[in-house]
Amino acid sequence: MSRKNLIVLTGIAIMFGIIFLASGCKKEDGDDNTPVQQLNVYVAGYTRSSAGIDIPCYWQNGTRTDLAITAGKEGVAVAVFVSGNDVYAAGSSYTGTNDTEVPCYWKNGGKNDLSKIAATVDGSATGIVTIGSDVHVSGYTGNNPLPTTPCFWKNGARTDLGMISPGKNGFVFSICASGNDIYLAGETTTAAGVFVPCYWKNGVRTDLSVINPAKDGYAGFGASVYVSGSDVFVAGHTKNNADVDVPCYWKNGERIDLSVLLANGPGYGDSIFVSGSDIFVAGNTYGQGASGSVSVPCYWKNGGRTDLTALDPSRNGFGQSVFIFEGDIYVAGSNLNAANVFVPCYWKNGARTDLSVLDAAKSSEAFSIFVIKQ
Repeated sequence: MSRKNLIVLTGIAIMFGIIFLASGCKKEDGDDNTPVQQLNVYVAGYTRSSAGIDIPCYWQNGTRTDLAITAGKEGVAVAVFVSGNDVYAAGSSYTGTNDTEVPCYWKNGGKNDLSKIAATVDGSATGIVTIGSDVHVSGYTGNNPLPTTPCFWKNGARTDLGMISPGKNGFVFSICASGNDIYLAGETTTAAGVFVPCYWKNGVRTDLSVINPAKDGYAGFGASVYVSGSDVFVAGHTKNNADVDVPCYWKNGERIDLSVLLANGPGYGDSIFVSGSDIFVAGNTYGQGASGSVSVPCYWKNGGRTDLTALDPSRNGFGQSVFIFEGDIYVAGSNLNAANVFVPCYWKNGARTDLSVLDAAKSSEAFSIFVIKQ
């Protein structure tokens, strides 16, 4: 599976970014008889075998669990969500039938394939959240000759979402639940073929402001959604008049552009999390190296950027997902090492932990993070 396709999934996202976070899902304080709980850090991604096969997986406190796929085929997990003792991961895998990409999710390692608009087209799941016993998954399905359709699945039943221009392409990259309301972030295409960032609440679409609405081909990207109280936050990026991607987030439709390393250099917001009055966005910004072409993983807190340590400062790194737990800041992502191989990792308050892989000579990546006491 190419990195280009994986970036599209996460917002390249997942895209944590994923992105999929459920707001308001806080644990109640236990009484004095409550057993001591363990802090668990879950990270979703893939690890590449020595045969070059991408295996979907998640790590729990650094211990990797590889997920079921069709033998000889490949897959990826781009989102992780934990409810009680159940671990959910969302992504896609290839099948022997038509050799297409199939959206799916795993619950405690058991794979559940999801429907597509046609058996011969591709599809991908990009986020996952539960409400009670109901499993909600975000994603998209379709490719040539059928347009790509943004959608979500509830307990396996697919709902296709409205777009600016029916018959054009649309994508969902993130899901969030607030009470019984379902929020999704993504993008749809105008009749002129311009991608516009948006979010849906219970299927009703709200398009988001961009720097240049007339930009040919690509005006902006909605990568991740989070809801806090009555406020809706979406992270992503928008193109400026110089055709440069500007990292940003929207709060209730109002866009806030974020700082970058290099003036007029690109940057990307891939994941968003709100803790109290603080707004966190994870992503990356370009500006390292002699030509400024090296990506630096980072996060922004209330607009202030913190660059994260990479394996090799002369090579690309990406922050894909952010999660705040008990005041600590967790970011999942990947870095290129000196051998030009991607290594999955997460940072806790800036300290990096690299994750185990099947073959250290092959690239593996992390896209989503979830932290919980169990």
